Amino acid sequence: MRRRIVLAGLVIALVAAAATCGGPPHDSGIRGMVTLGPLQPVQRVGGPPNERPYAATIAVVAKGTDTVVATTHAGSDGRFTVDLEPGDYTVMPQSPGPNGMPHAAPIDVHVVPHGFTAVTIAYDTGIR
Repeated sequence: MRRRIVLAGLVIALVAAAATCGGPPHDSGIRGMVTLGPLQPVQRVGGPPNERPYAATIAVVAKGTDTVVATTHAGSDGRFTVDLEPGDYTVMPQSPGPNGMPHAAPIDVHVVPHGFTAVTIAYDTGIR
């Protein structure tokens, strides 16, 4: 009986610690891939890919507002993950260049409970 009481006290302590540290990560959000292309003005059939993974900064905005709820960075492999509560969001890829290039359009996303929504962000280099 004593062991159960100690274990229950440990669980309560862990829950209290998580609440003061921002809580545990959500079991829902967005996972995605960022690409950059075209890399060449002409893509040949059977030739090398005309896009590559791209490291980028991505803001996530609560849909219908200007409130940024998260900011993340895709790594050099182009992959990113953002833990979010279920709801509707707009993914806002940030354009790093002074002339707005490369550019990627915002994407509306619906995050479901207990799941991650897949998103592919395609940055356009402007090469034609």
